[in-house]
Amino acid sequence: MPSSEYPLGSSRVVAGRYPPQGTDIYADAIRERRGARGITPLDANLLHVPPVAGGFNTLLGAIRTKGKLPGDIREAMVSNLLSSLPSTSIVQLFYTVRS
Repeated sequence: MPSSEYPLGSSRVVAGRYPPQGTDIYADAIRERRGARGITPLDANLLHVPPVAGGFNTLLGAIRTKGKLPGDIREAMVSNLLSSLPSTSIVQLFYTVRS
């Protein structure tokens, strides 16, 4: 199914992609890792570039669930990683993908 046929979110800036279960391997992997929480708005925006969403899911999943560091240290690593990304470059990436 082409990405334009997936349900989109309601954001005025960048509407996220919410592929139905079983139609996108990256979305399904995110759902599996997040459990009942499902796809978050961040995940939905990353799904505009599915391999990026998959890599982000793998990276954060490994940091949060596969390491041996205490939980507070792991969350500090995630916060540090996310805060080091310039928000303008993320927005530019999504605008480029949608164009």
